Amino acid sequence: MTTRKPITPETIAGMAAELAGHPVTPAAAQKQAAVLESVMTMIAGLRALPLKEIEPAPVYRPLERPREDET
Repeated sequence: MTTRKPITPETIAGMAAELAGHPVTPAAAQKQAAVLESVMTMIAGLRALPLKEIEPAPVYRPLERPREDET
């Protein structure tokens, strides 16, 4: 896995201006960068889990059938 660069306020401001045409204030970019960096750190933790050999648990949903006295 490659090492990613951290998300910085400059990254947020540049992407917002270039892709969305919507400039953001430096304070807003700082807050958004902190939130997105936290999310990316959590995603990296999930990717590190050894889940390749684990199958998902089956989930059964019971069918609701009307009772005979309700028909």
